[in-house]
Amino acid sequence: MSGNGDEFPEFGDVTSILRNGPSDVTDETPPPALWERIEAELASGSPVTTLADRRARRGIAGPIVVGIAAALLLVALPLGLAWRSSTGEPDRTVELAALDAFVGAGSAELDGRELRVETTGLVQEEGSSYELWLLDLDNGELSGLVSLGFIEADGTYVIDDDVDLDEFSVVDISVEPNDGNPEHSGNSVLRGELVA
Repeated sequence: MSGNGDEFPEFGDVTSILRNGPSDVTDETPPPALWERIEAELASGSPVTTLADRRARRGIAGPIVVGIAAALLLVALPLGLAWRSSTGEPDRTVELAALDAFVGAGSAELDGRELRVETTGLVQEEGSSYELWLLDLDNGELSGLVSLGFIEADGTYVIDDDVDLDEFSVVDISVEPNDGNPEHSGNSVLRGELVA
């Protein structure tokens, strides 16, 4: 190679620049703001992250992410089951059969701690109201009862957490005189036992 660029004419300009120095290139000084920014970043002491550091962090982050995902799953699973219980099929259902000469009918669905009751034939009699109860019957004998209140139009009742639904599993609707006595009148018209 002669070094004059004649053998490679396409590199002639480059050869000329390298040999003689640039003729049209100006030496520009960076603006002061750029130097100030560089100095500020150096003064802040920000650590330089190497490839090895990134790999090490990724190695630690993997188990941490897996652990967090497992913890979220443990929390979400019971919540999901509770949501399914409250939005899916009811836990227990019952058809309420008429007692004695009563001609009405009804049904009840237990969803978590919420009891939904539907009735037909409950004619409001003057001076009395229909009341909803949960009974604990032991071999047909009454051993406990809980009032859920008077029958309302929406038919939805929330059962207190201290009521054991395995014991108080019989749904009962009674006719109660409006006499201020909170006890069961003994005059039941609809009854049925909640079953899964």
